[in-house]
Amino acid sequence: MRDLDHELIQVRDQMVNRIWSGLSLIAVLGVPISVSRISSTGWLPMYGVHILLGVVTLLVYVNRQSIATRVKSHIAIALFWLIGLAGLSTLGLLGAGTWWLVTSALLISVLYSERAGLIAIACVCAVVGLFGLGYSSGLLHLSFDANVYVTQVAAWATLLIATVILPLVVFSAVSNLSHTVVNLSRELDRQREENERLAKMDELTGIPRSALALDRLEQALIRVPRQGRKVAVLFLDLDGFKQVNDCHGHDAGDCVLRTVSQRCTRALRIDDTMARQGGDEFIVILQGLAVAEQAVDIAQKLIEVIALPMRYTDQELHIGASIGVAVSPDHASDAKSLIAAADAAMYEAKRQGKNRCAVAQRARRLRLVSAPVSA
Repeated sequence: MRDLDHELIQVRDQMVNRIWSGLSLIAVLGVPISVSRISSTGWLPMYGVHILLGVVTLLVYVNRQSIATRVKSHIAIALFWLIGLAGLSTLGLLGAGTWWLVTSALLISVLYSERAGLIAIACVCAVVGLFGLGYSSGLLHLSFDANVYVTQVAAWATLLIATVILPLVVFSAVSNLSHTVVNLSRELDRQREENERLAKMDELTGIPRSALALDRLEQALIRVPRQGRKVAVLFLDLDGFKQVNDCHGHDAGDCVLRTVSQRCTRALRIDDTMARQGGDEFIVILQGLAVAEQAVDIAQKLIEVIALPMRYTDQELHIGASIGVAVSPDHASDAKSLIAAADAAMYEAKRQGKNRCAVAQRARRLRLVSAPVSA
């Protein structure tokens, strides 16, 4: 979660910096154009506000990396409102103050919340209504000839800046934010899917983990009464694995685990499942068996393929396997009990000399069913 929060903070900061980049451009272009209207209006206090805010904008832009995102957001909103209020009070409908205020409401909704944006737009309506009332009642009036003002190129240029460049700056930043958040969401989905896959699959061997095998076993046991077939669990533990790790290192041990997984997977039927239980222990789920002896035959086959020499660098490694066999419904009817019965049978195989398999019997009696396999 901390990584996600950090990503979102960075995305927000990038959006705010893009807005300040656009505002700095507007300051460089807009302030001189705004002041050039003196020829038709005379000096107005609004021009002093524009010059001051232009300087503030450039200072914030230059120092944007050292200013907190929240502070830059607050300053941007304040700047929008100061320009908007100055324009409405001085020019009324002739200016573009309303554009600055409305655009600020959009920015507030993106930077803070939808509720804050709705409150901002309500404030904009109230402010525009008050200034409209002031001009319509005669309390406010223009200090210059409006007919002369509308003939000035600078007047139309400032209008274009507020109605075209300003929305373009904000919409571009918001659009970039939206695309970035969508891409981040997709990346999180991919990471979640990968985490789920890794939770189910063993990264070293590429076979399922025990949790996935347990789920498959439970599903297979549900079908036992309906199909009239048997389900078996083989609990497999490698013999001599510790010696390989001690003598040749953990890389050799990893090679053994991968090789055992590959060999056993190839030896099993397509409907069977092999999973890594942990360390050098594996479980195998056999479905659709007609008789319990089929499980013993498969266990014996796995012992034989595991006993084949393995190559690691320029060395030949020898590994054996002890396997416990438990069959449902003969030995247990639920998944955990079946695995426990196979586990107990595996330890009996080890007590009998290893490199062999043993079948669990009812009442916890175990029957050794295979002779040792010579390496």
